[in-house]
Amino acid sequence: MPLNTAEQLVFGGAERVDAAGAAIVDLLTFNGAIVQTGTESYRLPRTKAQAERAAAG
Repeated sequence: MPLNTAEQLVFGGAERVDAAGAAIVDLLTFNGAIVQTGTESYRLPRTKAQAERAAAG
């Protein structure tokens, strides 16, 4: 999805935003332990349901 002109001026383009996001995730997870709990995430189904309601409404 392309960014509008105002967002490009603020963020300097999508490539920089993507790179910044990747850098933040890298900093947060570097030398960290990722623990898998074995439970289902509620976030993805909830987000999908919200998107479906918004599309239908």
